Amino acid sequence: LLFGSMIALCQLVTFYSLRVTTVALSNMCNTASVLIPTLFGIIVFKENFTLGTGIGIVLFFAAAYLISSKNNATTEQKPFTFKTFLACLGVFFSNGLGSVSMQLFARYSVGVSESAFMFYSYVFTSAILLVFVSVLLIQAKRKLALSSDASIKQTQTPEQMQKPRLLV
Repeated sequence: LLFGSMIALCQLVTFYSLRVTTVALSNMCNTASVLIPTLFGIIVFKENFTLGTGIGIVLFFAAAYLISSKNNATTEQKPFTFKTFLACLGVFFSNGLGSVSMQLFARYSVGVSESAFMFYSYVFTSAILLVFVSVLLIQAKRKLALSSDASIKQTQTPEQMQKPRLLV
């Protein structure tokens, strides 16, 4: 349940972040999310912090700096706003916490197949996304109906607007 919710949240936040940031920045935040389960394992599960882990973290930050530097003229530059910051944090934490929930499942599940876990997680994710998309479609349909009502009123003459309408 937790993993499926995190996948759905990650997908929604990623789609939103693509609207307010560049693809490179959104992808960088998504990739950076592997730091969360790595640090979670080191802090909570007392896993070893190896030289390779340290080098990987340093190389990640170096790559992030190179990707986001303003000297890179090949990418489009969007202004970095508070919305951009929140979108990046959302992508980072939703994907990272989803990976942590997988880590917890792998460590504490007994007698449950990983295939069943993944299947039910993705079914739950699909259900959440289906509900979300349905709500968006209903809202869009209502906005369309309201805008068409407004355009009809704009095309009516003042005499037509003053005539009382019978409600049946």
